[in-house]
Amino acid sequence: MAAAKYVGNIIGNLMISIHEKRHISTKNMILLPHSLGSHVSGYAAKTVKQVLPRIARIIAMDPAGPRWVNKPCDKRLCKTDADVVEVLHTDVGGLGYEAPLGTIDFYANGGSNQSGCDSPEASKEFACSHCRSWAYVIEAIKHPNHFISENCNDWKTYQEKKKRCGNMSIALGDLEAKEGGVYYFKTHNKSPFAMENGEEEDSSGLASITRSSGLLIFISLVLLKIKSINIKQTL
Repeated sequence: MAAAKYVGNIIGNLMISIHEKRHISTKNMILLPHSLGSHVSGYAAKTVKQVLPRIARIIAMDPAGPRWVNKPCDKRLCKTDADVVEVLHTDVGGLGYEAPLGTIDFYANGGSNQSGCDSPEASKEFACSHCRSWAYVIEAIKHPNHFISENCNDWKTYQEKKKRCGNMSIALGDLEAKEGGVYYFKTHNKSPFAMENGEEEDSSGLASITRSSGLLIFISLVLLKIKSINIKQTL
């Protein structure tokens, strides 16, 4: 826990330095963390907002669950860390965090047992369901509006074909989406994973941040061990 805060503070101070030296607004900053990196990002964003306005967005890919459950908001990723905190859940009950953590929480295939991860080939992979989160986000970057998700009370309601959950639907990775709540979507068992494809439009997708004066930081930490290394020099 202390190591996550330590690294998060360093990343947060790096973002503050980039803002001061490169004049990049925090409203053009996005953190894209996976697993334990999600909670590191929470600390990073908290460091930034101590001296600057909150960053625009955190898109957390299956935040780590073990050892982080029931932690207070100031000691983990929290929906107040950025203007919008998107959380994609793919391995709840395993390596992922089960409860909603963000402004928007996506539960792919109900949040666990990802389609295709029970195949003989996938069984050889490390934490297949946990790692599917970044595979979905990569596809969402390439094809914005493909992972159309529906706001529902629970996975069972979403699966009942005779009922609609409501009129609220958003796409994973849509940078204009701000409607809070819990959303569900299904996937194919292999790439391309998206089943519900909207119109092909990339103006509001993640790829757009790389074409503008913005900052996109990817943080992937499944296991975090800090020994006698100078992380500031590494960064």
